[in-house]
Amino acid sequence: MRNKIYISGPMTGRPDFNYPAFFEAERRLREAGWEPVNPARNFGGDTTRHRSEYMRMDIANVVMCDAIALLPGWRESRGALLEAMVAQECGLLAGELFPAAAAPRTYCLISLERVPLAQMLANLQRPTQEGASVIPDQKMRNFGTGATRNVDENKFDYEGFLSPLALEAYAAYMHTHRKQADGRLRDSDNWQKGIPRDSYMKSGWRHFFDWWKGHRGLAGEDATIEALCALFFNVQGYLHELLKARRGSALRSVGLARPSVGNAA
Repeated sequence: MRNKIYISGPMTGRPDFNYPAFFEAERRLREAGWEPVNPARNFGGDTTRHRSEYMRMDIANVVMCDAIALLPGWRESRGALLEAMVAQECGLLAGELFPAAAAPRTYCLISLERVPLAQMLANLQRPTQEGASVIPDQKMRNFGTGATRNVDENKFDYEGFLSPLALEAYAAYMHTHRKQADGRLRDSDNWQKGIPRDSYMKSGWRHFFDWWKGHRGLAGEDATIEALCALFFNVQGYLHELLKARRGSALRSVGLARPSVGNAA
């Protein structure tokens, strides 16, 4: 009796639902002595049913098999990933199907073992953003549209690091304090012209004290938010002057810059 092998791979969004690849894999596996279970044959090839119907039948077929064969692109397919995970939990043998170099439309079954599937799944990273998944070992994100980009792992994630709520409150605070004694509005980046670090430190301590009182329940919520925004201004301003001074020092070392007012300690 032949051992059953389930064919898993991407369908959604592929031309002809990728059926030609499934049927070619079925042929090759049958020639190799397997009894292929081809999901492209489910419901007589009907492609109009709800996704859940296909997945219910697919999972039922996976657990009845002895092995799973993974078509190219399985890592970018939600359904194929689920099938691979079920296969791993059920202890199925697993192998990847790769196009033969001499004949791209034919497939060779590679690495039919239990361990590699667990490793392949362990190496898969979660989606990096909506609609994108990482192609292991290639350092690429593959989007459902077909677009690709390098992974974000070595890039600053400003969207994740920063809070829009906090920044909005800080912007409101800064706008409120733009009005000068003469009634005119100062430029929004006026502070970047240079404020001594001593001034930031002394102001920061006062606002930290206000924050502390709010934390102890000795001041209201609005006053605490005001104190935090003011403290953020002082922390950011101090850091700005510190980094500006460091940059200035580096430039001066090669004769390209002069000291600025913000260099005062």
